[in-house]
Amino acid sequence: MRGEYKHIFKYISVFGSVQGLTILLGIVKNKLIAILLGPVGVGLLSLYNSAIRLLSDITGMGVTVSGTRLVASAGNDGRQIEIVAVVRQWSLLAALVGLIMTALLAFPLSFWFFQDSWHVLSMLMLAPAVAMTVLTGGELCVLKGTGHLRQLAWSSVYVALGILLSTVPLYVIFGIEAIVPSLFLSALLNLIIVSYFSRKIAPFNWKIDVGLLRHHVAVIKLGAAFVAAGVFGSGTDLLFRSFLNAQGGAGTVGIYNAGYMMCMTYAGAFFASMETDYYPRLSMFKNLGVKFNQVVNHQIEVTLLVVSPMLLFFMVAAPFIIPLLYSNEFLEAVPMVRWGMLAMYIRCFTLAIEYIVLSHGKPISYFLIESLSYSVLLFSMIVGYLYGGVEGVGVGMLVSGVLEVVFVLIYVNIHFHYKVSKRVGTIFAFQFLLGVAIVCKIAFLPNVHLGLLEASLVLISAVFSIITFVLLISNEKEDANEDA
Repeated sequence: MRGEYKHIFKYISVFGSVQGLTILLGIVKNKLIAILLGPVGVGLLSLYNSAIRLLSDITGMGVTVSGTRLVASAGNDGRQIEIVAVVRQWSLLAALVGLIMTALLAFPLSFWFFQDSWHVLSMLMLAPAVAMTVLTGGELCVLKGTGHLRQLAWSSVYVALGILLSTVPLYVIFGIEAIVPSLFLSALLNLIIVSYFSRKIAPFNWKIDVGLLRHHVAVIKLGAAFVAAGVFGSGTDLLFRSFLNAQGGAGTVGIYNAGYMMCMTYAGAFFASMETDYYPRLSMFKNLGVKFNQVVNHQIEVTLLVVSPMLLFFMVAAPFIIPLLYSNEFLEAVPMVRWGMLAMYIRCFTLAIEYIVLSHGKPISYFLIESLSYSVLLFSMIVGYLYGGVEGVGVGMLVSGVLEVVFVLIYVNIHFHYKVSKRVGTIFAFQFLLGVAIVCKIAFLPNVHLGLLEASLVLISAVFSIITFVLLISNEKEDANEDA
């Protein structure tokens, strides 16, 4: 693919920028919520959000991921229209299951999450939000699989803006009591806005065709593994938050959530293009080989070059960013953020590599990798918290990331013949060592103020990324001219 580096950079930049705008709106919302509700309110909100994610993952049958692959591989013909119809029908059935299951399990879920029966009504009110989240996932699958990435990007901005303008007034008026209604309203706005864009691509047809669903049962076969992996992921998140709630209370959960958002959401904004562009593009490859390896390595290279300076910036500026995003009550999350950012370097590898398994429709392999990764993550974070508090959670994330990338690289090398290029290794080593230098200096020499040195390392990372990317583009052009 000619101009592949430019293509990857384009979509990382586009979705990174849009995610940045979306995150900026989310920052405003989170700041207001932190001020209005405090750490306890933020902790409760994160618990309810975790519940919605877990239930929507379980009942969604993995249609979002498996459907994206099938829609993308179908091509722009009549078969793609048929696959879109199948994805929507499975999504509708999954949403109904989610609605009923959440309502029936409201009582035991209240005891599981809160160890009491006072939250049964709140859990019951989450049922429509779960159903709408599943339906929204199906429509997002249509946008991703058909390659309408611009509409996908802007829909996320409109959703974030709509949620900000509609939910914050509820918190102002009703305080903590507005948490559950705001989640319902957020899910509704998300569904309406995403559906507005997706219906222009493929008009809705809610008629259930049993024969068509049976013919395309592959959507569920691959999705089943994703559901199981999603349960591990959401379950890990939920179990750890419940553990923190039991150990330190909702305030500790809120502090952890602030650190988690910095690492996984804010710093991970530039990973958005992997699911929206890279995964559908990878799904089009039917055979393994040199070109396939090249696509994966190019994705990792550009992702590392774009993300690394941002990770260093977050490490250095965390003491200023967290009070800005939340309040001074959340400063305890700063050490966790710095260790967690090191884990984000490794995430550049693991995300790109795990999509290899998904793109080739290997459900059992994907399930085994994800379940093992999440189990190690949960164990590492619990041990980290017990020995190092909230900062230890960040260390646990890093340890888990190292173990995961070693296992995944060995696995994909054996089963998919994937090999890390020397250029990927060089870029990673240089950028990662800069991050290690900053974290070690701050962790072990906290009283030595070397702000200029830290800022210089961020600048070095940025300059290295720019020069390396320019050279990659130049070499790619030369190769293209030789081929011509």
